[in-house]
Amino acid sequence: MAIRNPFNPSFGGKPQYFFGRKREVDIVSDALENPTSPYRALFFTGNRGCGKTALLERISELASEAKWLSVDVHSAHASQSIVRKLVGATSETTERTAEPSVGFAGASLKAGSPKTSKTNAYDALDLSDVLLQTCGSLKRHEGVFITVDEIQKIPESDMENLCAAVQMSMRKGMPVALMLAGLPGSKELVSSYKGCTFMRRVTDVRLDSLLVSETYTAFRHLIGMTSDVEATDDAIDEMARYSQGYPYLMQLIGFHTLGAVPLTELRQIRVIDQHAVRFAEAEAYEQFRANVLDPVIAELSPEHRNYLRAMAEALDEDGQARTADVASIMEKNQRQLSTVRDRLIRKRIIVVGARGYVRYNLPRMRQYFTDPIVFPPFGVEDTWLHE
Repeated sequence: MAIRNPFNPSFGGKPQYFFGRKREVDIVSDALENPTSPYRALFFTGNRGCGKTALLERISELASEAKWLSVDVHSAHASQSIVRKLVGATSETTERTAEPSVGFAGASLKAGSPKTSKTNAYDALDLSDVLLQTCGSLKRHEGVFITVDEIQKIPESDMENLCAAVQMSMRKGMPVALMLAGLPGSKELVSSYKGCTFMRRVTDVRLDSLLVSETYTAFRHLIGMTSDVEATDDAIDEMARYSQGYPYLMQLIGFHTLGAVPLTELRQIRVIDQHAVRFAEAEAYEQFRANVLDPVIAELSPEHRNYLRAMAEALDEDGQARTADVASIMEKNQRQLSTVRDRLIRKRIIVVGARGYVRYNLPRMRQYFTDPIVFPPFGVEDTWLHE
């Protein structure tokens, strides 16, 4: 009998069950009820796989439950998509189509039944008017709740149009909320546009790994949803340790661990132990590397990559690397590498640890940079082999 697997590691998709992010959800819930909340416009930013899309889905559901009109769009033609979802079709054309008619003299044609086709008379440039009109005529809804994913991909002109519409609605005291999600740096990018300078005042909610308590609770809850499987405390510890609370990796290790549990007789409880989790780690890592680590690292210059590779050699037992040791491995001084380090911090690939130390901000990076097949040791070959 197959196990009903509650984990869903489809990348960038909606998980079967949402977990964690209580602080972020509470912020939005309060903003829905409090018209003076400063959090009716928010950026959610983080690296791939941190759960941005899942969070947008969850808060959109909360908005709908709170009787807000929820409008969810992606980065492609965002303004036009919002207009279309707010007003739908606004004009119609009636056409009559000839249909065959059979009589005593043979076949002939007669006028058919009228067919109505609807077209949208608005375009993206009308977003400000449409949003104000919608907010002013709300009857069954508390307000308009807009979420936009992949914000860094929106063209500047489209983003300026969206910002202008939301800013005008808020200026008029209309009940509007705007929730944006994107990669690290997307807030700075959007705020640099001429028509979006007010976005500099919008809070950037930075998403990384879940809290330790949220991680353990999520694993216990999801595994507890299966009817004939239970996990030992050591197994839960191993899944939490391996995933480091990173949402996509949590989904992967949970999915592959449950998928590897052997079948037994009906109604017999199957136990997941630490060994079962370790057996699933290789499969989870391959997918995490392909969908998260490879794209992140591919966007970096060779010097930035080499800094990350040197960190792998310099890491101590606490998972931190002394910046002086990193420089020594790269045969440079720290001042020469300060710009490289700062850019990696801004991109949230690494974070500052104790004074004079840095650490990785994505799980499994040490494993990634110590793979002898992908990366030769320093001094053996200086070219980047992973491309």
